[in-house]
This record gives sequence, C-alpha cells and structure tokens, in this order.
Amino acid sequence: MTQYRLTIHHRGRLLGHFETDSADARAAMEQVRGCFSEASGYQLTVQVANEEYRLLESGPDGLRVLGRRPLYQPLPGEA
Repeated sequence: MTQYRLTIHHRGRLLGHFETDSADARAAMEQVRGCFSEASGYQLTVQVANEEYRLLESGPDGLRVLGRRPLYQPLPGEA
C-alpha cells in the first residue's frame, strides 16, 4: 500500500503533517490538501513513501523487526 505525507506550513511556520496509507490514500491526501489554499498563506509539500528504514535484531531465533520508518520522497510532478 502506498503511503503519503502532506506537510503543512502557514506563513513559514510548520503546522504539522498528515500521513495516510489507507486504501484510498491518494484521494484522502488530495481531500485534505484541498482544505488549505496558497492564497491564505499555506505552503504544502506532498511526499510519497517508496522505501522504508528497518531496525532489525538478530538473535538465536532469527531476525526480528524492532521498528520501521517510511522514507519519503517528493511526489513526482510536485517538485
């Protein structure tokens, strides 16, 4: 499943991120994106996760994933 991140700034100040990996993630991201207009001072950055960082543990029972973090890249056509 594809995961998206929408980073929201308002007049140069970071407000936060919206991340989604739902079945309709692209549509959800576009819906939230539509709530913020550039005319009102919002700057939006859309990224997509196409890889992930994994922290692994190796033990007598084999490998175990301790954690994972998506690695985001700018959405093609958004840069």
